[in-house]
Amino acid sequence: MENIRALYAVSLNGRERLVSAMPRTLILLDIWRDGRILLIRASWRRELLGAAGDKNKEVDLSWLDYSYPADLSEDGETILFDEEGEGGGTYRKGGSWAYTVYLRKTDGSPAVRLGEGAAVALSRDQKWVISQPEGSPAQFTLLPTRAASPSR
Repeated sequence: MENIRALYAVSLNGRERLVSAMPRTLILLDIWRDGRILLIRASWRRELLGAAGDKNKEVDLSWLDYSYPADLSEDGETILFDEEGEGGGTYRKGGSWAYTVYLRKTDGSPAVRLGEGAAVALSRDQKWVISQPEGSPAQFTLLPTRAASPSR
């Protein structure tokens, strides 16, 4: 896994040594004079919750680890979102993950992966999704919600 974070110690004469290396974010909380450390490994999760129709019960619509909502169909039965965490795709240099676009029914049925990018909008007929490739603010992609080829 490329997303390895490391903590190094440096002696007074400039000699560097590895203290710990592990996936995710490392947070150093304390260091004792004898060299012991208090260290945690942090991970974040964003959840997507909803209540549809006449149901007063919340439904967890999260899919992987960092679900971010973009649009809801007019009938309230379909949600467009993207995954922005580790579950979303490929790790990139600089410590971020590529986003992935998903469509999911609000009844809690499994999400359908549509393609890469940030989710923007769902067409009224629910046949197309607009996504935005990361790093290209002026460019959009139309992703089909059924079998077809995407277009820019």
